[in-house]
Amino acid sequence: MQKITKIVLINITVLTFLTSYTYSGIWLQTDWSGGEGQLYWADSTMYWSGSKINGKLNIGVLTLEAPNIDSLVKISELPNVEAINCLSQTLSGEIYAGTGWNSGDIFRSVDNGLTWDTTTINLSYITTVYCIAEGQNGILYAGTNRVILISDDNGLTWELLADMWPSNAILSLIQCSVDPNLLFSGLGYSSGYMAKSTDAGKSWSRTYSSDSRVICLLESSDNTIYAGTGNNWGRVWKTTNYGTTWEQTTEPPGAKTINCLVEGWDGSILVGTDTSAIIYKSSDGGFTWLSLGDIEQGLAVYDIALGNEDAIYIGVQCDDYTGHAFSSQNAGTTWVDQGTLPDVAYVLSLLRLKDGTLLVGTQTIGEVPAAIYKGGYFQNGELVSSVYDTKTTNGSTKYGTITWIDSLNGQFLGIKARSFDDSSMSDTLPWDSCAYLI
Repeated sequence: MQKITKIVLINITVLTFLTSYTYSGIWLQTDWSGGEGQLYWADSTMYWSGSKINGKLNIGVLTLEAPNIDSLVKISELPNVEAINCLSQTLSGEIYAGTGWNSGDIFRSVDNGLTWDTTTINLSYITTVYCIAEGQNGILYAGTNRVILISDDNGLTWELLADMWPSNAILSLIQCSVDPNLLFSGLGYSSGYMAKSTDAGKSWSRTYSSDSRVICLLESSDNTIYAGTGNNWGRVWKTTNYGTTWEQTTEPPGAKTINCLVEGWDGSILVGTDTSAIIYKSSDGGFTWLSLGDIEQGLAVYDIALGNEDAIYIGVQCDDYTGHAFSSQNAGTTWVDQGTLPDVAYVLSLLRLKDGTLLVGTQTIGEVPAAIYKGGYFQNGELVSSVYDTKTTNGSTKYGTITWIDSLNGQFLGIKARSFDDSSMSDTLPWDSCAYLI
């Protein structure tokens, strides 16, 4: 019988303790059951167990899990800004924040949100930026209180693309994945409509009218487009033919406003509402909706971000009119309140960055500038995985190796190993009795 070895990575500790959002290092693993070895040996076990390490981010790459929002850290205040309505990250890594109520600006960060620079919008009537969307070929779009803006220089400057007056506000905006010229925007304030463009935003036509504003848009992985509406009745509409026709899904029970739409890792649709901060989930395209857990003292959910596997993060306003971030590690069955953020009335926007960390955009109370908070990586964790003995003494080094550069990753790495000829490992020493190899 072929010999099987299980290795656990344990006590991986960040050396720099300046902030709780210090980035984790990444190490290359070439012989885990989730890497090349799994295909080589047709091993279906993948990763056996572990905590606080993301072993499935990419095959061959392991990193400490993020976001850790047990302690959100304020990393930036945006001057003269009351509300951070939206956060968006491009494929190339730049982050954009749409702000407003009195003066609508777009801020840009190239260092994962630590510092921000204002961009150039030469339109005095812009008071609020509601949404930012990335198109193809580096084109960026922004929806404001009146017009749609476009940028072709990585967000440094913004120009007028389309004036949607008198619709009052462009609350949501997406470019369809199948055609870079096909855009949808959700408009309105007291009432609204959906608009469609087939020429990359130069001209627009109504594709659906609503008695409520169209607050959020989502293109799912099967190319269905969902629209969330609100003011009086929170409804979810969808189109499967790119806006030629729209159909209303079953109403999420009691919802007056659909504030956000997100597709889960399993293909389900999640909606955040103002109905006691309830999140609803549909696994059948909106035919039925399931309430996820109970947010104590919650009034409204304004944004949703997905973590790893079953982790969900939400921005909530509570009944004392303060902004909170909540997290769930079991797909929404139960929720943990991460606490009140100082001087924050609303948590309006959440963004899971490409490095795994979480940004939180807020609206503040009084004259305090709106702040961005960040949740970082966990500082230690472990992972247990199977490794087959490939007898590397025969000259092969393709499997059975782990590469770790301590100076590069800035973390200690501890490895324990045990082996047995039965894959259940039932008669081997417990991990606590195994010594570290390094």
